Amino acid sequence: MREYINIIKKNPIIIIFIAIELLLYLLFMCIDIYSLQHQGALGGFLYDIALIKGLSPSMLKYYGILLCFVFSLCSYIETREKARAFLTVAMLFTVISDYFLLLHPEIIVPGLFTFCIAQSIYLYVITGGDKKKTGILIGIRIIIAIAGTIVLKVSDIVCFDADQNMNAVLFLGILYALSFLGNVGRLIVYHVRKKDDKVPRCLFKRPKLFLIGLLLFVLCDINVLIFNMDRFILITSESYYTLRYAATVLMWGFYLPSQVIIVLSA
Repeated sequence: MREYINIIKKNPIIIIFIAIELLLYLLFMCIDIYSLQHQGALGGFLYDIALIKGLSPSMLKYYGILLCFVFSLCSYIETREKARAFLTVAMLFTVISDYFLLLHPEIIVPGLFTFCIAQSIYLYVITGGDKKKTGILIGIRIIIAIAGTIVLKVSDIVCFDADQNMNAVLFLGILYALSFLGNVGRLIVYHVRKKDDKVPRCLFKRPKLFLIGLLLFVLCDINVLIFNMDRFILITSESYYTLRYAATVLMWGFYLPSQVIIVLSA
């Protein structure tokens, strides 16, 4: 940890990056928490901020993700390092994903698809740039996702209408979950067995930070799952909806910090 703090102290650009992200984070978290406590209503200073064009909570969140991409792009332009190039491309797909999922939630399929691409890039990074292993693992995940989609549809565990768009959402959701959890698992194995020469070396310079970022990302996605669960499963419990309200705040409470940490890990 001291090593990371020293690196940050020596680089004013990183300090500025973290400071701006922290400001955006505090603003949208305050608005979200206040809105949750007052059933969607805002007042005073927070209300004035939310009324300013381009400063809605959704836009503040998106600015945070855009800044992660810009920071990673500038970092790559400065160093021309391979790892930062992959990070920049992954962040580009993340920006595209959040454009749909955050700003246009009615168009969910492109957002899920580009998130799957971002996770495939992270898999390539975790495998140390092994194209063959990455390709095989992606193929296996796609096959399992297809099988899982068919099983869930046939068994009627998932309940929604015959909308073909929802079939794509279910498939991409399963594929994304497999990719994400698989990447976290492989990165954990890397840390446990990193002294073993047979374990591929992660391309990012600070894999511990990368793992922390992905674990925060997992916590975010748990809340996303809770928030969207009633779209696929019939739920009548009042306690679920209380939990769902909390998930609206917690998902971004974990998400933006996860992206900032992932960017710094490279």
